[in-house]
Amino acid sequence: IIYVPDRDGDGTVRGLYTLALDITALKDAQTRLRETNAELALARDQAEAATRAKSSFLANMSHEIRTPMNAIIGLTHLMRRDARAAQERDRLSKIDDAARHLLHVINDILDLSKIEAGKLVLEHVEFSRDVLMARAFGMVSGAATDKGLELVLDTDHMPERLIGDPTHLAQALINLLANAVKFTERGW
Repeated sequence: IIYVPDRDGDGTVRGLYTLALDITALKDAQTRLRETNAELALARDQAEAATRAKSSFLANMSHEIRTPMNAIIGLTHLMRRDARAAQERDRLSKIDDAARHLLHVINDILDLSKIEAGKLVLEHVEFSRDVLMARAFGMVSGAATDKGLELVLDTDHMPERLIGDPTHLAQALINLLANAVKFTERGW
């Protein structure tokens, strides 16, 4: 309620004008806004707690997986070093490549936590195009051969030495090649 005096020419109050407004809807909206803000703050806190729990879980699980994976890589190296037959060495190389790939996948999972925290740093190193391609092709060659597909590599106009993040580039390339093999019925 607002009161405004009605004054005459010399300033004497002759009466009052009264303005009454119903602000119930405004007060209700303000109350709902406070409640919604409190709910949003609670949801934010819960989401942050869930993210911290997920990051902790990923770090713990990756450590638990990484330890035996390193043992597999080490034992494969020893077996390949002592292997006499070329076919045996080749198969052990494929096991080593697959184990290293899984180790990179585990590290990529940890990268998710780093991305969420804004702390992922991509490498900026020089690496060999041919080594990268051979590794990626080696990871999918078995599946391609099983389907009767020919893997064709064309590096025309592509430099032999590249600069970037070979680990993440290899992961992307392997995923692309694996999908290409998966969804190609025949040919190359």
